[in-house]
Amino acid sequence: MNGIEYPEEKIVSMERKSVDSVDIAKIKREIEKMNRKLNGEWKKGGKMRVALIYTLIYTGLRVSELVNLNKSHIDIRERTGTIQVSGKGNKARTVPAPKELRRKLTEYMSEREDNHPAVFISNRGDRISVRNVQDILARLNDRCGFKKGTLHPHVLRHTFLYQTAEHVPLTTLTQLAGHDDPKTTMIYTTPNLQEVSNRLDSLYEED
Repeated sequence: MNGIEYPEEKIVSMERKSVDSVDIAKIKREIEKMNRKLNGEWKKGGKMRVALIYTLIYTGLRVSELVNLNKSHIDIRERTGTIQVSGKGNKARTVPAPKELRRKLTEYMSEREDNHPAVFISNRGDRISVRNVQDILARLNDRCGFKKGTLHPHVLRHTFLYQTAEHVPLTTLTQLAGHDDPKTTMIYTTPNLQEVSNRLDSLYEED
């Protein structure tokens, strides 16, 4: 048996890179505080930042997809709304816009007086960049008191997909995520170690 090389065993992490519903509620409270007219940290462009963060929370878009959104991609009506997304490889998909997101987008878009096609623009009037989005979330991260680096676009994407996985079938989740292969999406339907432990505790509880 000497000299036989065995393939290196791959260890799959079950740790979730996401935040929970309590943290999401805290995020919403903090962005409202930062957007207040008096003593607000976002003295200019506040509604844009609020709408941007709500879009990440409620759609699970990749940051590249977010910054490339155009106004023509959004269809908001009183009782329904959709966002047309151009994903990896220019693969298009449609994601729903829930009521709270529609309200924030409407509030933001109603104050726009420019003709720029982009949904999200910087204070200089340019299409917002990936770095701009990262900076907005880094500042919000500090305000929420999270561990440094906790809050960034991909964490909010993961959070959306984990939460949505509890309510929709895998095929639907795959479409919402913009994945080509359902196997990629299955990570969001796999319980983490804590959940497995809780289920086992429940399984072996004494009557």
